[in-house]
Amino acid sequence: MVPCRERCCSCARQVYLHDIAMICSMDNNVYHSTCLGISNKCAYELIDQGDWTCPSCMRGMFPFYDHDVEREVAAAKTTYCVACKKLISPLKHVRITCSICKFIVHKTCSTLNICTTCQYTIETDCTYNTIKAEKYFNPFNDILVNTDDHHDDLGDTYDTFYIAHDALETCRVSSLQQYTDSMSNYCKRNTNISLLTLNINGCKGNFYEFIAMHNILHSGTLPIQFYCLNETNIKSDEPHDFVIPGYRSITLPSIRNKQKGSGLSIYFMNKLNFTKNQSLTTRNQYFECLGGNLNTNHGIVKVIVFYRFNNTNIKKFLNEFTSLLSKINGPTIISGDFNIDMFKYKITSHVSDFCNVLLSRGFAPLISLTTRASTTTNTCIDNYWVNFYEKGTSTTVLDSSISDHFPIVLNLVTSSPLGDENASPTEHPRIVTKHVINDTTMETFETNISAFAAQCNVNDEIIFDPLIAKRNYDHFNIHFSRIYSQAFIRSEVSDSNTKSSRNTHSKPYITTGIAKSCKIKNKLHNRWINARGTNH
Repeated sequence: MVPCRERCCSCARQVYLHDIAMICSMDNNVYHSTCLGISNKCAYELIDQGDWTCPSCMRGMFPFYDHDVEREVAAAKTTYCVACKKLISPLKHVRITCSICKFIVHKTCSTLNICTTCQYTIETDCTYNTIKAEKYFNPFNDILVNTDDHHDDLGDTYDTFYIAHDALETCRVSSLQQYTDSMSNYCKRNTNISLLTLNINGCKGNFYEFIAMHNILHSGTLPIQFYCLNETNIKSDEPHDFVIPGYRSITLPSIRNKQKGSGLSIYFMNKLNFTKNQSLTTRNQYFECLGGNLNTNHGIVKVIVFYRFNNTNIKKFLNEFTSLLSKINGPTIISGDFNIDMFKYKITSHVSDFCNVLLSRGFAPLISLTTRASTTTNTCIDNYWVNFYEKGTSTTVLDSSISDHFPIVLNLVTSSPLGDENASPTEHPRIVTKHVINDTTMETFETNISAFAAQCNVNDEIIFDPLIAKRNYDHFNIHFSRIYSQAFIRSEVSDSNTKSSRNTHSKPYITTGIAKSCKIKNKLHNRWINARGTNH
């Protein structure tokens, strides 16, 4: 098992491998050196000596230790808050001093009524990084309730909704051992694609613990085929040994001169025929993504790892994200850290807008539980968005402490098995003619259609003569088709999803959703005709 991280007895936060940790020689408690105000140089000297006593033990041995600490704090020229590590100004900030351990914090940083730095007054809470499952996300609940009486009319659409709803309902939290045990039975269900996605928060500090987790998962009956990592912080000009035996990788290096918060990697098994897709690999000021094509016996499957930079303009992000989605066709898996909390789907408008952008293009979310937990919040910001899946698809949130994000696993069931490393797709993607729709062509279309509307003599008069109505409609249809074709030029593209006719040349205005809606309305109309008689 991957060992649980030690927690600093001062701030109760996890101690990572890249942190400078002080271990008491008496009670073996662990502290961040920064929490105790010890410089890096002094910390290394104390660690080399191998004999260091924490303030709590010193307090037990020397009755006047508290007074000595109080005098040192009062004599210090600068005082730092032990909670936020920022300077406490006596002129600007209200501070609170613990009567036991004498540590000082901002009043605004003291969220509890008791001192968070003194173990005599508070027990170390080992549930800070535990997944809380009381929050839950499933946008298909309302859809299925509203269409439950007409599921026969919805046909395949209802079945698709139900499969996605069922995957969100069965999303579970598991330890590594529980997951490997459950997969011994699950592998009999013809699982074809398995992925694990994690915001690793820096490979330098956490990759070797990630490898320990991989070794446990790889020893099971259903090893992970893809590892998608966010925030790798791997520089393009820095050598590294972040490799997984038996796997190859494609990477997007981190942003130059940026210390953390960027960089993507996809590790895939050697036997898979997977190549990098340059058109799906991009970076702008709002997000970065890394994509590739998986060649299978059923066609091409696109796998994309995505990361949205935090605190960026959400409206501008959605515009850029929509432009990226316009390049995607065929079976696609989008995984990553979107920094958008799905638990606020019904509360915050931009979260609903983000979901609607993906749902309207046939993508469904498959993670419904907490993926990042802190001392105060639990959020669902990591997810899988998939536009193809079958009954039996499952997702799992692993209760692991590699970083402050939890690893999420997708076991995707498809209708055809994957090919081996020497296989080539037996079905080549067809070439279809589609209209190019993006922000530029949309702007051209809106300008031309507005000019056409200004030239038309539009009034509210009701026309009863069918000949005049048909003539007016034909006039509108001719001009509308001309404006549409001029604005949205045609382009030949490969489409591995042969069943999709969305925005094709033969049906330029009818999307898949509109076509299904028309089919449902026609069935309802025929049912109404049959109920009232053929004369009506």
